[in-house]
Amino acid sequence: MKQFYLLLSVLFMSAGLSAQTFVNSAAADGGDGTSWATAYNSFDDALANTASGEIWVAAGTYIPAGDRFEIGTSLTILGGFAGDEPSADDRDPLMNFTTFSGDVNGDDVAGDLDSNRMDNKRIMYIDSLIADGVVIDGFVFSGGTTLIDTSSDASGAIADFSGAAIQSFSPVIVENCAFFANFSDFGPLVLLDPGTAGSRVNTCEFAGNFG
Repeated sequence: MKQFYLLLSVLFMSAGLSAQTFVNSAAADGGDGTSWATAYNSFDDALANTASGEIWVAAGTYIPAGDRFEIGTSLTILGGFAGDEPSADDRDPLMNFTTFSGDVNGDDVAGDLDSNRMDNKRIMYIDSLIADGVVIDGFVFSGGTTLIDTSSDASGAIADFSGAAIQSFSPVIVENCAFFANFSDFGPLVLLDPGTAGSRVNTCEFAGNFG
């Protein structure tokens, strides 16, 4: 009987250890995200293959492959890792800058929110009806951009296009993040839809943005 309980304990511990998905922009291609040694090098791949739990993201810059990073399930997304930590308590976002960027071409001009912005995109979209919400902790959001042609919007739905950094339609907690050089042509940088009751933005820094 003791052996049976020991086996159960090992199984539960193994399940707990495998609850994280690992991402490191410096990782080799072909990783499966189950450890730092086999981390995904694409945050898009991590989102596509993680239905729940935590995503641990190592220092680096991550740009959406499509129009934006799209989150459709309840996740805790943690940045600030060096890429070898055994515990989330060991990460340091102030030392290991982990950036979500909308600057596709990497040609934004420091201090200039107008030049070279046509390639930029919104950074993150959080879908509706995620009952348990989303946590985003320890990231830099930079270069997120929404450029709106108001002359073509006859529906009055321009507000749907705001939120250059984060556009959320489910509850979200954003903590220990920095927002630099984002441009939202209409509306806020972080758009929280009326359906996001319980959302909060804590201990974050905003500088050099428009919106």
